[in-house]
Amino acid sequence: VHPFDQPDVEAGKRTTIDLAAAYESSGVWPERASIAAEVGLEAYADPETAAGLRRLVGPGAGLQEVLVTHLGRLGPGDYFALLAYLEESRDYLELLRQMRTAVRQARGVATTLGFGPSFLHSMGQTFKGGRDNGVFLQITCDDEADLQIPGRGYTFGGIKRAQADGDLQVLVNGGRRVLGVHL
Repeated sequence: VHPFDQPDVEAGKRTTIDLAAAYESSGVWPERASIAAEVGLEAYADPETAAGLRRLVGPGAGLQEVLVTHLGRLGPGDYFALLAYLEESRDYLELLRQMRTAVRQARGVATTLGFGPSFLHSMGQTFKGGRDNGVFLQITCDDEADLQIPGRGYTFGGIKRAQADGDLQVLVNGGRRVLGVHL
């Protein structure tokens, strides 16, 4: 990956801008294709991945079955990436490190962890434009406190959502194996 040639990172930025502009004009974020929901958690993906995972796990499957099935897509030579659009706190970092370690030990693969949107610039091109050997879990949440962006029709939490959704869309467009979980 050439460090100064990042077309897939740029595609993510354009998608983010398009999603934010669409929200600004309609007041509605695009729906995420839900696969499974439990109290406080919802698994989502692009419509094709959602349909494929639903077929594999069967009707009425819970979030745990969906996650296990998604992680079952890891094979030899693959890596697992946690893409966390969460507050970068010690508590979240510790929980995410535990998840990362558990996947590494259970599946025998390399793992990586990044807080969005900052990882987009350090690893985004590798994830989207590098070899197709990543299995991604994007974790998003609603912000506890959110502020309006002056002069815009959305909040800072809204732009974070647009960045997460844009990142997911570019990963999907590149044929990547990605699942989202919203807290």
